[in-house]
Amino acid sequence: MPETLVVTLKSDLDTTLRLDALPLFEEASLYTIHVRSPSQGGDRYELGLRAKVTDPDGMPDVSGVRAIFNSETLSLRFSDGIYGFIMTDDMFPGGDIRALEGVPFRFEAIDQQGALSRSRDLYILRIVEDAPWPISPANGDSVEYPVILLWDSGELSFPYHFRIEVYRIIPGMPEMRVFVVDSIPADQQELRLTVHFVPGYYFWTVWYVDEFGNMSRSKEALFHVTEQ
Repeated sequence: MPETLVVTLKSDLDTTLRLDALPLFEEASLYTIHVRSPSQGGDRYELGLRAKVTDPDGMPDVSGVRAIFNSETLSLRFSDGIYGFIMTDDMFPGGDIRALEGVPFRFEAIDQQGALSRSRDLYILRIVEDAPWPISPANGDSVEYPVILLWDSGELSFPYHFRIEVYRIIPGMPEMRVFVVDSIPADQQELRLTVHFVPGYYFWTVWYVDEFGNMSRSKEALFHVTEQ
């Protein structure tokens, strides 16, 4: 004969259940970076990993985010609300970023309780091999206000825009970025800078940026700003 256990609960008993919500990926992506830099030994390639994660239990509940690929694991670093990591040439199989084309990457977000959620599989979508060409100023040209940048846009078979960066050179110190403008239309080949430049040496670069965030940068173009 089966035994029966009867449990009687007090009517005023409060019961609280806490459910552990999993982290959620708002964004997960890979993007390639190609830099043309004769002053640093030629072309170099990088692979960017980027993830934006939220957690219904609050961001402090997110313990970390990692990337899994080719039986390798990378821990992404948190900064300004984004988890990210930049892989460099020495981290690619055989030192070649192309060896990772077709290789699936998956991000995992882990919470403080050890539970995890996974992103979809991510792949390298494009490596932009071509790069724009800075025309003027270059080769140490002396310029006055306003500084007018001119470049050869070339032709690409996919949607893209330009990004311009200007760096100041101070002997004995790391180069310092002093100006950046993004989302320049693909049919534009000139930019007039009306900002004030302290006299001295600078270099500028121009980037291709496609719709997936893949980028390719020109070589550095050196110029000198005289007294204004």
